[in-house]
Amino acid sequence: MIKAIVFDCDGTLYSIGDAIEGDLIGIRRAYKELGVSAKVPSKGEFLKRAGYRYPDFFIGLIPNDLFDRAYPLVYKYSVEETVSRVREDKGWLFNNVKVVLANLKSKGIRLGLVTNGTKSYIWAVAQTYALDRIFDVIMSVEEVEGDKGDLLKFELNELKVKPNEAIMVGDRKSDIDAAKKAGCRAVGVTYGYGEEEELKDADFKIRKIEELAGIVENG
Repeated sequence: MIKAIVFDCDGTLYSIGDAIEGDLIGIRRAYKELGVSAKVPSKGEFLKRAGYRYPDFFIGLIPNDLFDRAYPLVYKYSVEETVSRVREDKGWLFNNVKVVLANLKSKGIRLGLVTNGTKSYIWAVAQTYALDRIFDVIMSVEEVEGDKGDLLKFELNELKVKPNEAIMVGDRKSDIDAAKKAGCRAVGVTYGYGEEEELKDADFKIRKIEELAGIVENG
């Protein structure tokens, strides 16, 4: 019986949309402050990395010879600018997300939200779209030592469920790996930012969030 479901944020419940421009502006601000001239990645290049944790998100986007000097400022300004745009409603929840979440809550299922992004980012999304009123636990990977798997273990403990009583829902390999590490089943969503190959080890795959109901019903 499924007693808890933990969701990834970006690409699973939330589309960052034009809020991703915060990363472009952040990197421009950093380069300007440093007085350097370097190529600024496109919006598409940033979107391909949605769901990566820092600093991995910027590896390959900031030139290698500039990385150590630029990354601290890029990180600071990108988070600041992106959080600002999230709060300005530049992104959106995928269709029927709130309906599905409300139905799960009505069945007594405890809900968790996790991200490889920052704490300020996940709370900006949660508060802007009132997800903080729905989820029982909301956490960022920066709040634990380790990776998303360690975060998931911690969150399952907070939700007071055993790993075999929970499922993890996400769109990237890091979500599937986190579920395996924590000992729970993984649901891969094919409509997110990840390639379908990333989901090959998922226990289930869904094309839209509404299909989650069938998995819950079958335990």
